[in-house]
Parts: sequence; structure tokens; C-alpha cells
Amino acid sequence: MNTGMKNSAPPIIEAKRPVFASLSPEASDFCKQIMTVSTSFLGGTLLFIDKVVTAPMPWTKWLLLFGYIMFIGAILLVCVVRFSNVLTLEALNSNRPRDFEFAKKRNKEVIQAMRISACFLIFGVMAIVTFVHLNTFLQ
Repeated sequence: MNTGMKNSAPPIIEAKRPVFASLSPEASDFCKQIMTVSTSFLGGTLLFIDKVVTAPMPWTKWLLLFGYIMFIGAILLVCVVRFSNVLTLEALNSNRPRDFEFAKKRNKEVIQAMRISACFLIFGVMAIVTFVHLNTFLQ
């Protein structure tokens, strides 16, 4: 049964394509927020930690290191998410059902990576705040 549409995608793919395309800017904004907060905390603490905490307790330096590792992890995961979003959008522009299934699978991986990067950000902020609190208010 030839309907004259040689390269058109099945209707279900055409129906879901706008949903994925509308979610892409939301994911991009979320990634930008995590990147901004992570780099701000990382840069701010690298520049000003010696002025805020003049004599840190030696054992609390591990909190600072943990916070830095969490921020760097969040930044790296955001880079992975952004790259995965590009691959997902490229697959969505294809008319093959196999590429659409790839995009659905990739989307689940992206959501998981975004959740993990948000957790890294939260743990990093908590570690830095705890470090500052222990070394300024409890000394």
C-alpha cells in the first residue's frame, strides 16, 4: 500500500517528536543552572576561602576536597548530558523507528545523569557550607 510518502515517519513518531523537542530547552536550562551554580561555588571558594577561613582545622580540609570533587563531577555530568541531548535530537530528526527508540533510551539516560548531577551539586554545596561553618563558628 503506497500512499505517496516515501520518507515520512510512522504517525506515532511524528506525534512524539514535538514532545521531545519541547523538552530539550527545559533540559538545556536545567543544565545551565547546574553549570552556573557549580562553577560559581567552585570559583568563589577557590578565590575567597582563605579570606573566610583563616586557619582551618586539618581534618575539615577533606570536606573542602569532597565539595570540589562533587562540583567537578556535576560539571562533567552536565557536559555528558549536553552531548547526549545533541545525539538525541539528531536521532529524532531521522525518520527511522530504530532511531526513535534510540532517542527514547538516550532520554532515560539523560534524565538519570541530570538527577545525579543535581545530587552532586547539592552534596558539594553542603560540604562547602559545613566546612565554612565548622571553621568559622565552631573554632
